[in-house]
Amino acid sequence: MRNTVLKNHKLISIIVPFTTGYISRHDPDNRLMRLKPTKQEAIAIELLMSISNITDCIDQLHYIIQLLSGFRRKKGSIFNRTDYIVYTIENFYLRMTSIIDKCLILTNIVFDIGLPERDCKETTIIKNTKVNKTSVKVSLQKINKFIDHFKQIRNRIAHAEGFKDEKLDNLQGFYYLMDTEQSEDLQKFKHLFKTETDQYVNEKKEDLGKQIVTIEQLVDEFFTSLQSIAEMRITSANG
Repeated sequence: MRNTVLKNHKLISIIVPFTTGYISRHDPDNRLMRLKPTKQEAIAIELLMSISNITDCIDQLHYIIQLLSGFRRKKGSIFNRTDYIVYTIENFYLRMTSIIDKCLILTNIVFDIGLPERDCKETTIIKNTKVNKTSVKVSLQKINKFIDHFKQIRNRIAHAEGFKDEKLDNLQGFYYLMDTEQSEDLQKFKHLFKTETDQYVNEKKEDLGKQIVTIEQLVDEFFTSLQSIAEMRITSANG
């Protein structure tokens, strides 16, 4: 967990002492020694890894926005600027829509539902009797509703034609011609299309940045709803 606003959440501060306690029981000079964690430590480790999957994914969304304006074409590469923009934006939507799945998996662990990861779905987790009447259900529903806006784009990227945008389509046409037709007439428009591409990237970065702010707020609320349950799960474990 690195740059997200979630790294100092109280949920994590509840879990970390158990994981650091496990590490501190080892001999730093004996790399082969692996002590068996206590039940409390094992649960804390599993929870922290699952939480990290969520926060790392949000970190990566921030990295994607930074990378969106970082294209540098290598000599001889067929990968042009609009190819790079499409690839980067698609990466954003694929990662954004994966957050709800990671939250469902964490809920499965916190509530000790016992499902394999592949079966952690809305129908099996949000509607589970252990979750159904808690604030966790409400938080998950909010995350799911927000991410629903992106699922159609995600499905098109994964199963059909990829990311489509009318503004970007026009830019892609120019860059395609620049790669295939070495004409002086096209070179006259190079600066114009670079300016339009820069503007498109800046607008997209602003839009995607707003989506990150929203998902961070929703995940923060989700973590808060898990706090007391996660703490009880750890502290009630014996052995």
